[in-house]
Amino acid sequence: MANLVSANGLVLGTAFISYLVYKRYEPSGILATFSLQVLLPGVLSLLVKHQYSSILNAVATAYVGYWTTLLVLILGYRLSPLHPLAKFPGPIVCKVSKWWLAYQVTQGKVHEYHRELHARYGDVVRIGPNELSFATEDAIAPILKDCPKGPYFNTRVNGPNPQLDGIRDMDDYARRRKAWNRGMSVAALKDYEELLRVILRDLLLAFENRQEESLNLHTWLGYMSFDMMGEMAFSRSFHNVKSGTDATGMVHAIEGGVMQVAWVGHVPWIQPLLGLLGKVLGEGWSWKALQNFGAETVRTRMTDGSSKRDLFHYLMDEDDLEAVKPQIQVVAVDGILAIIAGSDTAAVALSHTFYFLIRNPRAMKRLREEIDSQYPGATDPTLDFAKQAEMPYLNACINEAIRLYPPVLSGLQRKTDTGKGGIMLGSHYIPDGTQVSAHLHTIQRDPRYFHPLPDDFWPDRFLVQDTYELPSGQAISKDVLVHNRNVFVPFSAGVRNCVGKNVAVLEMRAVLCAVVQRFELSKAPDFDLDNWERDLRDLFITSCGPLMYALYDPYPVSYLIYKRHEPSSPVASLALLVLLPGLLTTSVRHQFTGLAPAVASVMSKMWAAYIAYQGTAHLYYQDLHTQYGDIVRIGEPSRVSAVVECLTDAPGPNELSFRNVASVDPILKDSSKGEYFITRKVGPVPSLDGIVGDEVATLYAKRRTKWNRGTSVASMKNYEEYLRGVIRDLLSAFEAKQEHPLNLARWLLYASFDFMGEMALSKQFKNVEAGADTSGMIHAIDEGVSQLAWVAHVPWIMPYVGLLQFFTRGVSWKALQRFGAEAVRNRLANNSGRRDLFHHLMDGDDLDEVKPTLEEVASDGILAIVAGSDTSATALSHTFYFMLRNPRCLDTLRAEVVAAYPGTTDTTFDFAKQAEMPYLNACINEALRLYPPVLTGLQRKIDTGTGGSLIGPYYIPDGTHACAHNFSMQRDPRYFYPLPDQFWPDRWLVQDSYELPSGQVISKEKLIHNREVFVPFSLGMRSCAGKSIAMLEMRAMLCALLQKYDFAKAPNYNMDDWEKSVRDIFVTSCGPLMVTVKARF
Repeated sequence: MANLVSANGLVLGTAFISYLVYKRYEPSGILATFSLQVLLPGVLSLLVKHQYSSILNAVATAYVGYWTTLLVLILGYRLSPLHPLAKFPGPIVCKVSKWWLAYQVTQGKVHEYHRELHARYGDVVRIGPNELSFATEDAIAPILKDCPKGPYFNTRVNGPNPQLDGIRDMDDYARRRKAWNRGMSVAALKDYEELLRVILRDLLLAFENRQEESLNLHTWLGYMSFDMMGEMAFSRSFHNVKSGTDATGMVHAIEGGVMQVAWVGHVPWIQPLLGLLGKVLGEGWSWKALQNFGAETVRTRMTDGSSKRDLFHYLMDEDDLEAVKPQIQVVAVDGILAIIAGSDTAAVALSHTFYFLIRNPRAMKRLREEIDSQYPGATDPTLDFAKQAEMPYLNACINEAIRLYPPVLSGLQRKTDTGKGGIMLGSHYIPDGTQVSAHLHTIQRDPRYFHPLPDDFWPDRFLVQDTYELPSGQAISKDVLVHNRNVFVPFSAGVRNCVGKNVAVLEMRAVLCAVVQRFELSKAPDFDLDNWERDLRDLFITSCGPLMYALYDPYPVSYLIYKRHEPSSPVASLALLVLLPGLLTTSVRHQFTGLAPAVASVMSKMWAAYIAYQGTAHLYYQDLHTQYGDIVRIGEPSRVSAVVECLTDAPGPNELSFRNVASVDPILKDSSKGEYFITRKVGPVPSLDGIVGDEVATLYAKRRTKWNRGTSVASMKNYEEYLRGVIRDLLSAFEAKQEHPLNLARWLLYASFDFMGEMALSKQFKNVEAGADTSGMIHAIDEGVSQLAWVAHVPWIMPYVGLLQFFTRGVSWKALQRFGAEAVRNRLANNSGRRDLFHHLMDGDDLDEVKPTLEEVASDGILAIVAGSDTSATALSHTFYFMLRNPRCLDTLRAEVVAAYPGTTDTTFDFAKQAEMPYLNACINEALRLYPPVLTGLQRKIDTGTGGSLIGPYYIPDGTHACAHNFSMQRDPRYFYPLPDQFWPDRWLVQDSYELPSGQVISKEKLIHNREVFVPFSLGMRSCAGKSIAMLEMRAMLCALLQKYDFAKAPNYNMDDWEKSVRDIFVTSCGPLMVTVKARF
């Protein structure tokens, strides 16, 4: 018996000593826990085993006795009057253990539980064995400003590198906070505004495309905030808004990870065990997944770099302001903190604000009126964020929402400094080492601090007025209002306040302004608004359920019909534009004294059509790019202009012009033809370049296959004989015109037209032989293309052009159609047997299962003649013009031609070597650079239903028209330097040094020559089918003419008139180029 007593005494005594160790040192490491809870009782069992009948009895007695004694001592002390916090009321279950609060966190309603405790026990409640919750004004500043972080934030310390909000040492905190302060400065915020602008317009576009659908607004706001923080922190695009999904899976992982960490924060001693669990579960452990995501994001940012000054730039001290560089592991944990805390805070606060606005239509109406007064009409609210800080009701709505639901509902835990003798919190003395928090959810709803309506959404309380009108209609004076700003601390206070507050508020203001201005909002059908507050879960940050909204476009019904269906037929236009207004006029005429017609404000492509009619579109667009930058909206801005980054200033409601290398491939290779090319479908069958939309993948590919055969190397050999004959005709004609002024541009056009007639349809027009437009078609082409050039900007007018053609056979484009049909009939009747382009377009070799129709061949045949003759003739004319203006270039080219074809060697007998003549090709390329065949670029359209496309760094919504403005790009000094606006063929040569026309010599390193923007014949599957033919023709004619003749400008001809006469009518129309020729032999 004595042995048993001594054994029990040893167990009890050891348990008491362990209790003292826990009380004084609070050990929580894995080794300490294992030693005290497992190893020590195991040693005891070995020491007393001889006093028991079996080792099992000894082990059971030792462990049970040890643990029971330890538990009784802990619970007894916590409930005894000897405990330093014994005088503070609270539920027993909270006094004995924090596990109860940990459980409440898992239920998600700990904020309501705390409020209930304060309602029952008063302003100070004991919510843990060593923790107090305060609900008084006098506790806020001492807790938030003077006390260090409590053990709740141990979860922010994972290894040697804690997050910023997990640092307790104030010196360490100040060092880390310095970099954050730079990254959140006023200057840094200005840089972030552009990121916010782009992402916000992505959000508006997403809403635009989902009108009248039931949307989970909270989810979309979360996507947007996550995208914003990714761009701001790491210059990384997550594309959640564009895809409409949690593209990375991290939005879901954040909620899971925060849930795991939230309850652990109340029992932080268990964290090491969970660390082991994380290693076992790997990526399945949400917080581990977040850590890995942060590390991977940092690696990507370091690898890719960034031209932007993002938060990473400041955290990594890329400005070299600090003597000691931060560790990459530190930046990784802080970066993920920025994304998690930043995205959650703004998204939740915005969701609360929208919820309360929907519940309070009067507040929504007042906010919209304030927004419309600051951004009247179509003004884009994203263009001026600064004024939003001065909008009183906007800021009142945000403040009221975060008063009712602050970002951290249950307050931020602090701990009174150990060893300093405690502190006074109000009238209460709090011993040192006590955990304390100010419960904001309770304080900011306390009628002592906010009255009247402390639990209601009433933004007016944040306004400065003499009187206030309550929602009931009752008026109260400012003396009745209780509004204590000292307790309004949603972003904490002191040196440890929320470092991202300014970014969050900037984002909230911007989103509210843009969405409320642009859309009418209402709750979705069958959604119970009461569910929003019921579904809120306090997980340190706030987890929310769905907030189902429907957004509606506030524009008229007719506008929506045009926007969605784009009706263009005469019947639809007559109904919507004539009959409907007539009915409306009849229905409201009693309200007016007269029936004076209204004057419509046309905000459309009509202006671009007018510019095209003038023939100066290439110069106009160049001016726009000079004024507005690389991306210009070609048309008047409208209210819808808020949808994308680039739809802000100046040409079409839904069209952009680009002037940067990043736009070339996405536009020309990846996008479909735009509506501009509907004009190529005047009849039932479009020409090859008029195949648009969904037909591209099938009809275009089949038709292009025939063109590819007709422009293959083998086919080109057959065409050489036609070209040879036309060149000899031209040389002969010039022989008779020596020393007489002649219009070189016109003669080159005659030659090209003759060649294309022979090549395409084996038709001899004999324009060169006659020295005239024998068929009248050259004139008809110029007039027809001019007609379609302006119509193409307003393709909805095409049906009316069709009507005009029905009544007027003289319309030039109709004449061209008839001409094409007649040429095809003649070619069929004559059956020349030649392998011309017609042969291939008609599948004369029987290679295809389905034969083309005559209508297809007719439209493609006239396309070949029109496009082929114009492209070559204009490019040749430009080349000769520049040669005449640059005698040095002319002499250099002639020397190359003579060297290749010495004496009187016939240049037309060997076309192949011309492709290898560097200066010849340099001169042609340089002329095409300065004046590409299509000056204003080829319109494309982002395919509808694809969700949009990235063009460079800009997201462009689907259905948008876009073009790469060749005339501007190919003269841009970023891509061609030096002399970007001058004819200098040497830039196309491969040399170690270059001599400028001034005589200055530069090295090849000084030369900028970006071939990626040199796309005179377009790119991709829809590039110019006749490029090889055009180049063959231009080389051959230049060689033949320069070998045989000397050229000089004609007397009394002003060379400056040439460029002045250039008209951009899709193809290029030119005035006369008057020269004299003289035979060299």
